[in-house]
Amino acid sequence: MVAGTVVVKERLYELPARLEDPADAPRQPYRIISPEIAARVRSVLPFITHDDFMLVENFLDRRYELDAQARSELALRIASSLLARCPGLDLHDFTEPEAFLETLYQLRPAERF
Repeated sequence: MVAGTVVVKERLYELPARLEDPADAPRQPYRIISPEIAARVRSVLPFITHDDFMLVENFLDRRYELDAQARSELALRIASSLLARCPGLDLHDFTEPEAFLETLYQLRPAERF
């Protein structure tokens, strides 16, 4: 395998587009962040585009379909890309990349999404 590549495996069966009952999803609650970090995330929201929010939403919706390593790597790639445009925020402000993506999604402005 070469660094920076993604391996795609053909599925033997089709996954449903969405789970029928959200209660069946193996979900964890979003992580709690400090009010100070939340304020800093809100301050960078203008730097995040509609397409960025769609990417984050798609990742969060489908993350449980990925194996743990692929999920972590993809979360890191997405978070790093977004954080590069967010002055005053750093990946170390969050417990993990996925926590940043959850926070960004939770605080997204409703009128832009």
